[in-house]
Amino acid sequence: MYRQIHHRVNQPFQVGAGGRIGQYVDSFILALIVANVATVILETVEPLHSAYGAEFYLFELVSVVIGIGLFALLASILASGFVEESQHETKYACPHCGERVSEHELHELK
Repeated sequence: MYRQIHHRVNQPFQVGAGGRIGQYVDSFILALIVANVATVILETVEPLHSAYGAEFYLFELVSVVIGIGLFALLASILASGFVEESQHETKYACPHCGERVSEHELHELK
């Protein structure tokens, strides 16, 4: 079960596995990190901080919201995988013949 969920979450984000989304997400996160580092550096220059302090703060706020959004997206994909797996009917072996049966059928046999 864990492997199926792990594969479902990771496959679209794997660049080598044909997951174009992964390439875009990686590039976006890298650009966001570089932009945040540049913002922190530029923010230390007093004239720039005085002139653009509100813009720097807004950029940092947007960066935090994007980071939380990406985390929430991946967490929701993982949660949907668990929900989907939990909805599958568990199969049991018939005590008489060994054939795979559902839990409902197993109770009917007893």
